[in-house]
Amino acid sequence: ADIAIARSAVHNRVYIASPDLTRVLGWSDLGRFRAGAPADLVLGQPSVYNGSYSSSYLYCPAPSATTLCAPDHVAVDPAGNLYVFDTFNFRVLEFDRPFATDRVADRVFGQASFTARQVSERLLNNPADLAVDAQGNLWVVDPAGTRRILEYDAPVSRGKGPVPAPDRIIAAATEAACWNGTPARPCRPFNLEFSLQGDLYVLDLPAGKQPRQLVYQLPLKTDLKAD
Repeated sequence: ADIAIARSAVHNRVYIASPDLTRVLGWSDLGRFRAGAPADLVLGQPSVYNGSYSSSYLYCPAPSATTLCAPDHVAVDPAGNLYVFDTFNFRVLEFDRPFATDRVADRVFGQASFTARQVSERLLNNPADLAVDAQGNLWVVDPAGTRRILEYDAPVSRGKGPVPAPDRIIAAATEAACWNGTPARPCRPFNLEFSLQGDLYVLDLPAGKQPRQLVYQLPLKTDLKAD
């Protein structure tokens, strides 16, 4: 469902989100990946030979720091730390450099603990994504399904465990404004990406309207309004 390249290592590493088998696969070397070599790291399963499918959060394993359920987005920060959008657990997990440390998540966003699963039916009806900027700040579409974009300043520099409230929020437009006009705020943010210059691009999918791209120029240095 998604792919991320860790450029912090001499041999770029590759991570692929595989929601249908409830796991994230990793390759320690981009060359091995391109050559068709098997993955040499797996998150969410005991080994690369294991996989399980869950059509709903009702069939997910109990959440923990080592389990996943339908992980469908991945991102890597400049230091090689991995972020996973764990969809059916309604959270984001962060793994400190998993090739160099372990397969256990170090931080969780969107839930009170690694074992909590506060269900959000709204998220199931709204797409979600995450991205990391060049300074290592995390940007994520709220796992609670509020359609807001949340920003966390350098979360890896904080303590391990649950990460509290975000540092900044890009509020979503109201449903009425999205149906009746073209508001400046996002309606249903679908995809987040950063340019090399530090601009945030948000692919927005307003219900019943054409997709659009919102651009926030240097959002941490200017403001959180679309330019």
